[in-house]
Amino acid sequence: MAVFGMATASSRVDAAGLVPLLGVHEALIRRREDRLTEIAALQEKAEAVIARCNAEREKLRVELEALFATVSLIQADLRSLDEGRPLFSDQADENLIVDDGEISQKPKARLGDQHYLMLCALQNAESVSLEQVVRATRLSARRVKEQMVADVGNGVVKNDNGLLSITPKGIDLLTRFQQLKRSQGVPLPTLDSLENEGDRDEAEPETQDEEGEDA
Repeated sequence: MAVFGMATASSRVDAAGLVPLLGVHEALIRRREDRLTEIAALQEKAEAVIARCNAEREKLRVELEALFATVSLIQADLRSLDEGRPLFSDQADENLIVDDGEISQKPKARLGDQHYLMLCALQNAESVSLEQVVRATRLSARRVKEQMVADVGNGVVKNDNGLLSITPKGIDLLTRFQQLKRSQGVPLPTLDSLENEGDRDEAEPETQDEEGEDA
């Protein structure tokens, strides 16, 4: 009986010492689990930042290609002036645009108000969805979808798995249209001017063949 009583007392002492130790380790586990959760949240934010950076880098690359192409044309015009040739000639290269190494005919610098606002929405953002273009322009989804389909076919817009972005050809078209309007003293279309016209959904999608005015 005495031996049994001593063993029982010893077990109680051991248990009394182990309970706090268990509590300490459980607290350490909770802190590490909380930290893992924080790290996962930080990693998710970092991945989102990286994705935005990659998208912006691609957009800047496309814009730089368009700017370099424009600079080349300006330099060619300056050389023409130095050589005494007319600034605007019938040479075919003045009506060409280079997009990802492919040479194509520039579209005429004429855009409807709705079409202009859609391309502005693409230029002012990274790759966007059709729904985002609809929200930015306040046009109907049907109108935007029809125009985007036409623009993709014309090489003005790129569709990458449902994300839309403006191409160098589209940026060039937009820039020349803006220059044309400014030279004519005509204000550029805005959301407010479109609303005042009350002509949101009636327009048909524009194609290059319909754009018949040169910048």
